[in-house]
Amino acid sequence: MTELAQIIRTNVLSMEGVTQFSPNRRAASLYSEGSPAESVYFLESGLVKTYKLGGDAKEITLEIIMPGELFGLEAFGLDGQREVAAEILQEGSVRVIPRDVFLKFCVSRPDIWRVLRSEEHTSE
Repeated sequence: MTELAQIIRTNVLSMEGVTQFSPNRRAASLYSEGSPAESVYFLESGLVKTYKLGGDAKEITLEIIMPGELFGLEAFGLDGQREVAAEILQEGSVRVIPRDVFLKFCVSRPDIWRVLRSEEHTSE
């Protein structure tokens, strides 16, 4: 388990406002390109892919999200909209963390930004 996953599981998932989503079918949409970015997501189990639609309306897969990963980080952007879409590849469990809940946690643990950035570079 990564340091970030441990921090999220121990401190964030039990916070008020965090919900669980357990899609029961493959290809269920979590969010679409251009939709409001009001939450970040933590994948507990299963697989998720992020993608964009190309000029010919074909999907371009950007990333496969594995259990223990945080995704949907556009919620911290200035424009407040999703730049990519995300959908379920394999059934599992996703935690939905409202942006304000995550930011409240970050105020109490400013080191989380360093950990997040470090793990982002590791996965590239």
